[in-house]
Amino acid sequence: MKTNDPRVSTPEFIAMLGMVPDWVMADLVKALNFNGRTVGTLDPDEKKVFDFFRENGRKYGVTVGETSIQLN
Repeated sequence: MKTNDPRVSTPEFIAMLGMVPDWVMADLVKALNFNGRTVGTLDPDEKKVFDFFRENGRKYGVTVGETSIQLN
């Protein structure tokens, strides 16, 4: 059953149901390409995807971490 009710299409609600919407999967595929990159090298669209998964990733079984590297 499809609905146009905005309350049942929020990322939080979808995650509660255990379903991952197509747009999250598409962004996850993009996010996998960030592995090993410096956050400062991400373009604005990539940064939005990175920030989304850093803030909401646990809802979708995704863990995002940042590693600091000190250069001498």
